[in-house]
Amino acid sequence: MSDRYTKMALRLVTCILVACSSEEAGNNGATGASSASGATGATGDKGPSGDVGPAGPAGDAGPSGSVSVNGYIFVITTSQEGMVGGAGSEFIVPLNNVELAGGNTILTAAAGVGRYTVQRAGAYLITYNLNFTNSVAASTYLTLNGSPVGTSTVGGTTVTTKRPSFASTVILKLAVGDVIAVGLTKHDEFTVTPQPGSGATLTLVPLN
Repeated sequence: MSDRYTKMALRLVTCILVACSSEEAGNNGATGASSASGATGATGDKGPSGDVGPAGPAGDAGPSGSVSVNGYIFVITTSQEGMVGGAGSEFIVPLNNVELAGGNTILTAAAGVGRYTVQRAGAYLITYNLNFTNSVAASTYLTLNGSPVGTSTVGGTTVTTKRPSFASTVILKLAVGDVIAVGLTKHDEFTVTPQPGSGATLTLVPLN
């Protein structure tokens, strides 16, 4: 009896296995929806600095700078010879000695004591100082090509304007070949005598 049931059970199992092996596999299911992106992570630490790069090539040489052409001249008188004459007499102050000069030549001596010829055109700062041994009534001024420069005039025409010193500073535009000097016109009969040392001086400094 037991062998019979055993055989029946084996047959049933065999049938089930055969039936299962004859079935085809099913199709793949649809892909599921993507999940939401996660939050951005924290920024990482800063990395170490890189090595310094090699030096670049040298640049081209720049243009040469301009050379200053300015000069200066300081002229004095070494003469204490008096200027003798009546009222209305005109004189050129005897500035006969170049005491100091530098830079490019800007003046050279012209014909006649105290006259100088301009060698470089431009604007000049010009100062003269006259110091006499006694007070005199006179007008002093620069002359340019023989004519008084009105803006440089100091003094008066009456004896009440007597003084021992006269000075003026002006800016003039000069051309090459101009002749400059310091002039004096007397308004009384007294002799005019420069003081020893710096009795008369003339300074020119170019401004351009």
